[in-house]
Amino acid sequence: MKKQTKIIIVMMISIIMMIVAIGVGHYFLKSGNVMEQIYTEARRNITAFNEIEALNNIQPIDMAQFENFGVLRVNFKEEYLRDGFDIYFRFPADMADNGIFGISGNLRLSEHTLLRIRINYNHQERTIIYEPISLAHRTGELFDEERVNKFLEDDWTMEEIEELQNTLTTDFHDAENIERLLLQYGITREDITEYQIYILYDVVMRTWIDTHGGNYEDERRKIENMNLIDNTFAFAR
Repeated sequence: MKKQTKIIIVMMISIIMMIVAIGVGHYFLKSGNVMEQIYTEARRNITAFNEIEALNNIQPIDMAQFENFGVLRVNFKEEYLRDGFDIYFRFPADMADNGIFGISGNLRLSEHTLLRIRINYNHQERTIIYEPISLAHRTGELFDEERVNKFLEDDWTMEEIEELQNTLTTDFHDAENIERLLLQYGITREDITEYQIYILYDVVMRTWIDTHGGNYEDERRKIENMNLIDNTFAFAR
């Protein structure tokens, strides 16, 4: 009887410890702002993947494309994501060292021109960084299936075809060309600011909260009260 009692007590203690552990884990995940929660979860997932020997040669930024990447594979719901936008996380290989991850937002202005918006989060300094915008402008048409097949028939590899296609695209990081193209498409600096707010708050934050819980207004207030470094228009000279 005493032995059974001891077993029951041990089981109860184990259950209590498990509940406490889950509660503590949930607290640490939900504490801090949404960006800190994403960083914490990214570190946990990346560390887990790095312990798998077969994946040693795969960078975390590549792993972010995998469907089985866990909760980091955030599904940006259609009601939040506008037409023309492509938004995704960037988890660089050295994130564990420098504490920085990013959000990329690409807005297609036309068939030939893409506006690139980058937002970084610095975990160590608890700072949001709006990186300089850039534009990618393609001077030629995308290769259609017929043309790609013709290259393949001539013994080109897909890598060689993609490299050739990329030579038709120019990335602009300087003030003169960026301002010229923004004017051409009627995009103002106020529009850029609205896009940044949309990406950070209306897509990433809302989707994360829908998935993991939290109050939108409270979480937005936390982010708005953080340090902000705005390099949006700090173009290369």
